[in-house]
Amino acid sequence: GCGCIRHHAVEHFAKTTDCNLVVIDKLSYATLGLIERRKSSTKAMRSATGCIACPQGSFCPTGSALPRPCPAGSFGDDSGLGEAGECTPCPAGSSCAIAATAPTPCSPGTVPSSPLNTRCDACGPGFYQDQSKQPGCRTCEAGKYAGSAGSFTCDECAIGYFSTKNASSGCLRCYDEFGTAFTTRGEGSTA
Repeated sequence: GCGCIRHHAVEHFAKTTDCNLVVIDKLSYATLGLIERRKSSTKAMRSATGCIACPQGSFCPTGSALPRPCPAGSFGDDSGLGEAGECTPCPAGSSCAIAATAPTPCSPGTVPSSPLNTRCDACGPGFYQDQSKQPGCRTCEAGKYAGSAGSFTCDECAIGYFSTKNASSGCLRCYDEFGTAFTTRGEGSTA
């Protein structure tokens, strides 16, 4: 006799004496626990036998048998979301995997993947990022280099080596046209 269908999302419930259910506008899926009633932008959780609000990191469309994960590039930090559009887009400088409950800030040396911020990727050789939560990598200037992916600084070319271009992944040894090695005036030489 209960109007709540176990493990199925439902749109409306009527209060019955058998189940002590409450009429609701939108709700997640049915099992034992809580239900959610939405009115404007306010939310109120109510106890009822057989129903719970859709969990964080997911949304529960009307008629769905189970919660669906928020798509990669978004997150659900609130319970009771009814559709994918209610998942929050991942902010710049962070990544959001599928079913994320919160954004993950990208650490130094990494930036969000394009275009949806689904993961943090290492900056490539010749590029760096010295801060967390940044939208893009920075370029090493001439006279400096980043020899590996994921760098959070650029190193200056050593004495006797140089780099004439930006985004260098290494420095060149100083030679004259006869193959004789030369030195530079100091570290970070551009010629």
